[in-house]
Amino acid sequence: LHFALYYYSVQLLAGSCVSRCFYQLPPASLIQCVLQMKRSGKEFQGEGNSVAEFTEQIDSTLKQLANFTYARKLKQLDSSIDTSQFVSDEDYRKETIFELVRSESDENYDTALSLATHYAVPKRQLYFVYLAWILTESTSSSSVFPTKLDKRGTPSHLLENPSELSRNLQESVYPRLPGCDLGRLCYYYTLLQSCEERGAKIKLVRQKLNTTHS
Repeated sequence: LHFALYYYSVQLLAGSCVSRCFYQLPPASLIQCVLQMKRSGKEFQGEGNSVAEFTEQIDSTLKQLANFTYARKLKQLDSSIDTSQFVSDEDYRKETIFELVRSESDENYDTALSLATHYAVPKRQLYFVYLAWILTESTSSSSVFPTKLDKRGTPSHLLENPSELSRNLQESVYPRLPGCDLGRLCYYYTLLQSCEERGAKIKLVRQKLNTTHS
């Protein structure tokens, strides 16, 4: 893949440079030169179709390299992840990213955010998955998880859309809340109140709490 990237970069520069001294550049430097030109919006010279084709091939190769890098990273985090399916199956990829978020590990969380950016998974969904996991499944004490949520900016991001957050809290979180955990219940209702203060219309649902947790 690196050789392919080098080849396409050479082809683009060959049509854009009067001097051939770029051939003397180390491959990594030459590739970076082309990528910098692309980022700055500089137009490459040459036949229109060829320029478009080589530019498209560079973008495709960069995506494949990123896929390979992320696949290797995922294997390090969890050897059970099917990296081939992760690259090819959108649903599997999305659930894998969500599963990484459901963790106390900062490394897993940061990797999930990077993956979400690369694969265009809405980060708002990640924030809510993490919030729901903290409130319903995490073993963290209810006295410390507000600090964890605030550290990652979870509430502030989600409260940008208070109506959506209040709806998701009531539909997805409330039925699974540990009914005997006063700390989690208090935090849940504090979030609902914050939604209401930001204009969300709260219609409390009548559902039984999960009382199977101790």
